[in-house]
Amino acid sequence: MKDDSTTIVPDLANFDAHAPAFISDPYPTYKWFRENEPVFWVEKDYQSFWVFRHEDVKQVLDTPDIWVKEVGSESEPQNGALTKSLFASDGERHEKLRGLLAPLLKESIVDLNSTIFSIAESLVPAAKPGDDFNLIAEFAQPLPSHTLAHVLGVKHESWEKIEQLVEKVILANDPARGKLARGVGGGAMLSMRLGALVAAIAEEYDVLGVALHALLEVPDQLLPGKMISLMVDLVEKSKGTDVDFTIRDVSANSMSLSLAGYFTTTHVMGTGLVNLLNHPQSLAAVRSAFEENSSSDIMPGVVNEMLRYDAPIHVIDRFANEDTQLGGVMIKKGQKIAAVVGSANRDAEVFENPDSFNISRDTTGLLSFGHGIHQCLGAQMLRQELPIALECLLTRFPPFEIEDNPIWQTDPYFRGYTDLKLRFK
Repeated sequence: MKDDSTTIVPDLANFDAHAPAFISDPYPTYKWFRENEPVFWVEKDYQSFWVFRHEDVKQVLDTPDIWVKEVGSESEPQNGALTKSLFASDGERHEKLRGLLAPLLKESIVDLNSTIFSIAESLVPAAKPGDDFNLIAEFAQPLPSHTLAHVLGVKHESWEKIEQLVEKVILANDPARGKLARGVGGGAMLSMRLGALVAAIAEEYDVLGVALHALLEVPDQLLPGKMISLMVDLVEKSKGTDVDFTIRDVSANSMSLSLAGYFTTTHVMGTGLVNLLNHPQSLAAVRSAFEENSSSDIMPGVVNEMLRYDAPIHVIDRFANEDTQLGGVMIKKGQKIAAVVGSANRDAEVFENPDSFNISRDTTGLLSFGHGIHQCLGAQMLRQELPIALECLLTRFPPFEIEDNPIWQTDPYFRGYTDLKLRFK
């Protein structure tokens, strides 16, 4: 397939995934790695093999018996979680958890569109020409965050505190920020707060539950019929079965859902809007679809291309569960692999003219939600939120333009803006 992109030859001895030029545009570097060093050891900060070709990334995601979330005990706690969640488990445990939690999430997002519309409209600014608006802080972050709170069933008073802790944990993923210890502490605190919420509704007042519950100003902060309450109900229902879903599992999975539940949507709202504005024909087609109430025909392709062109999650970690080869490189058991989804989505072997933004393209092979058994559980939420967000931005916001020099976040594992200012015309 044709690939008309440029390439940048990296300094292999000193490759820095946090270099500003790389963070702002990693794709020419990705291309060089795909063509020359498709499996490359990154020493600085990560001590892992980075994998760049679509074929190899898909293989890592498709073979969970070889490439695992973690080599070690299934019961070992993670970053303050009380037990391993769906996102941190492998094998039979993961399969059982997914079978239990997927129906609960589906139930929790019934009739979600009206909630998303209501939240989005509440964030439309009353602005006059010349006013500035930080799209990330004032729209792209609160919209999916408040939507997730609704899906989890956490009331506003407690969600504000959890949201702050989630932000600390996400920031701590970036070694360049030097905040890992504080972030892990944030993870533990997040686990404790969610544990306290769960204990409050389930009346599971063991020693840990009593201690955590004391952190709460208002004890009854969970809504019935939503994800956390449904997981609590599952504790009783699973007794005597082969699953043994406990109150600790509720806490761990609540924390994981909070961490994974909205920042990816925040990222793609920002990059997706900018990419649309940079491609006037695509922008005109999307505007026309909203005006003609035909967006359901076009938006699945638009969303997929936004996810492909700038994947919100660029890198997914796995560990080798045995000695194995990948892309001609021997990987020893226990060594870490970083599957570079952002590179795989620009692989010319899979996507024609991969560095062009084309909302009509065939996106078969898209890996932005992962692949295989660990494919993103909440993908449907993003697919519901993003079209509503775009419709609100393009039809309800006052006319605007993007101010110069939006700021990219500095973690190469994610692709998104931390600061993206609009100026109203």
